[in-house]
Parts: sequence; C-alpha cells; structure tokens
Amino acid sequence: MAKKAWKRGKRKNPYNEKNPCYDCGAECCKYFAVWIDEPTDLDEFDAIKWYLHHRGVCVYVDAEEDWYVHVENVCKQLGSDGNTCKIYDSRPHVCRNYEPGRCERDDIDVENIAEFYDVAELEKFLELNYKVSGEDLKRRRRKLRKVKEAKS
Repeated sequence: MAKKAWKRGKRKNPYNEKNPCYDCGAECCKYFAVWIDEPTDLDEFDAIKWYLHHRGVCVYVDAEEDWYVHVENVCKQLGSDGNTCKIYDSRPHVCRNYEPGRCERDDIDVENIAEFYDVAELEKFLELNYKVSGEDLKRRRRKLRKVKEAKS
C-alpha cells in the first residue's frame, strides 16, 4: 500500500503534536503482549522462566496485578518505512479498535508492579511475594510488593 497522503507531503499530518500517534513510529506494531494467569504452582512458575529464556521477551505485572508476556516482534504487515501498514484498509479489528489513549507512550503515569527480563528478577519477586508449599505457590500478602521496595 502506498504511503498515506500526509506522509507523502500532500496533506498535513492528521494528528497534532499532543496526540500519542503523532510521529510515533508504529510502536504498537512492533510487539504484542498476551495476558497470562498469575502462577499458582511451580510448573506455572517454570513456564514463565521458559518465556524469559527467549530473546525479546519480557513478563510484567501491571498496576492491576494482571500478568502479561510481552514479545518484541514486528508485524509482518508493517511497511518497509517502519511506520505504515501494508493492509491498513483491511487490518484486523484489534488494530482498528486500538485506542491511541491506551498506548504505553501516552500512559507514562502508570507504573508496572514488576517487569522481568531474566529469571533472576522473577525469582527475587517470587521470594518477596510468594511462599512455596509443596508444589503450590501462595501469596505472602494481599498486595504484591515491588522488589525495589523491599530494599528500603
């Protein structure tokens, strides 16, 4: 698909500079994050470790205590310019329904409880927030604590 008219200079960029999509570089097309269950046993914890052994993968716990696996992987439909969608007019509904106000680039005031880029970070979080009972994991407290909070 050809670049949009505003990208070719025939029209002004439809977004003003305060819009999170203004000159963003299609960040939402360069990764995906999938919700996963909070681990409740050692097998589930081990599966999360397995995710973290892969390049471009992060697991995080958001402010609402939901767990996600985040995979850095560029959409095959992203144009060679890195900004435009080759199938924009027939893009999936998940893309059509994506609201710019929900973009992480615009959501700077919300901090995740935890982000794990390697197994050591995950294990520190486990020690702080869970106790192992046989093969099961039990939360130590009602609210999850950030690892950096434990150091103070």
